[in-house]
Amino acid sequence: MSERPIERYLFDNAWQQERERLAAIERSFDPGTIREIEATGISKGWQCLEVGAGGGSIAEWLSDRVGKRGRVIATDIDTRFLAAIRKPNLEALQHNIVTGDLPQNAFDLII
Repeated sequence: MSERPIERYLFDNAWQQERERLAAIERSFDPGTIREIEATGISKGWQCLEVGAGGGSIAEWLSDRVGKRGRVIATDIDTRFLAAIRKPNLEALQHNIVTGDLPQNAFDLII
């Protein structure tokens, strides 16, 4: 019987400067990500899933964009930064996309 290799995240979430690292990624990639999302025609009331939400900047943007009738589920292995976002239509879910299940056919947008 072969042993399964230990799965390790490339960047240690316990790293002291994790938030700063995530902020740098957000500054670099969020403008392009937002342009791509807007190109989908996203509007009020959409149901959205963000996998690997990190610091939560896109999840927060999505929650504003879909409004009160919309919903955003933001998943990550480490949700400590997501938990700080206070939006009534945003749910932070500790989740590993490799091993965990998610609802089928429940989302208008998955990112």
